[in-house]
Amino acid sequence: MTDASEPAIFTPENEPYLGRPNLLLFDQVLLTLVAEQHRIGPWTRNHDLTPVQRAASEIVPGACSLAFSVRELVRQGYLLAARILLRPLIERVSTFTYLIDHDDAVTDWQSGWPHASQPSPRPSPDHRRPQQHPTDHRERRLQGSPRRLQQHDAR
Repeated sequence: MTDASEPAIFTPENEPYLGRPNLLLFDQVLLTLVAEQHRIGPWTRNHDLTPVQRAASEIVPGACSLAFSVRELVRQGYLLAARILLRPLIERVSTFTYLIDHDDAVTDWQSGWPHASQPSPRPSPDHRRPQQHPTDHRERRLQGSPRRLQQHDAR
């Protein structure tokens, strides 16, 4: 028997995890993401894009959709489903990060990324640049946790 005082659908005003610091940080990132998409979208339609920019125009919208889906699932209290969506989100972010650092790999990625040319799921020691190390403990915690979800494709 369900409690009649608890709503079936949560709204931003009554969601169960409202006020959590990491959720607030994620919300702020999503707001920045929306603002950047509104700024960048029109520009991409009026300019010739580099291969990396074209890859971004394919990868980023899907990653944004996943990020907002994760947020809505958390809002409704579906934490397992939200966690499941983290892997495809992280894969898109990791792919795009790799393509930024290795623009020669864009052609392989556009060709379906044959297994032999795929990057290793383990970062090389020189992969992280010193300026990329987060200084805020919340950022470090957010960056460290998702790595456990990535799995190597053993094919």
